[in-house]
Amino acid sequence: MLVGVAALIVGLAVAVAFGPDDTLAVGPHEISTTGVALISAPGALSYAGPTLQVTATAEQPGAPIFVGVGHDVDVRDYLSGSAYTQIDEVSLPWRIETTDVPGRTRPITDPSELTWWLTTGSGRGATTVMLPLLDAPIDLVVIIADGSPGFTTEVTVGILQEGIFPGAMGVLLGGVGLLVAGRLVIRGTSPSPRREARAASTHGGSATRS
Repeated sequence: MLVGVAALIVGLAVAVAFGPDDTLAVGPHEISTTGVALISAPGALSYAGPTLQVTATAEQPGAPIFVGVGHDVDVRDYLSGSAYTQIDEVSLPWRIETTDVPGRTRPITDPSELTWWLTTGSGRGATTVMLPLLDAPIDLVVIIADGSPGFTTEVTVGILQEGIFPGAMGVLLGGVGLLVAGRLVIRGTSPSPRREARAASTHGGSATRS
């Protein structure tokens, strides 16, 4: 039965954490920059196995936001000479280390005009991109779409593990099955009060006849 209890607890915890969309979301958390962009250092968001998705929302009402993923060399060239905030390390559930890189704060080239992005998203609400798993170093970039400096964004990191929710439900149901089976076995091997009374009556009757 202990195995059943453990399976039930683990299955329930994983199913609740990831949900039917197979995603464990961490956030939202506010990150601010006085520069023109917020970027991740190469490797800061590199995780083997699960797919990462990042959702960013500008705190300024109605501010259009651009989120892109590009090769580190292209991103550094694009932001060369500009001030920005770099996310050096991300530890889940949530702890980040950042560095403010000094430079110019005048607006930069509209990021949507660049063709080297690996994946992008933009809009006035929450914007989500999936981080591709590549051998080459890549950076996540968050920019106010018009390139203006100084902004705060709410960032949510999602860990997508396809198939984990149905798998967790299977473990949960398996745990329930083990608990039910264990209960039936215990009931089958333990004498019931009625059975004990019947046995005592039979024994007493035999003793009287002798």
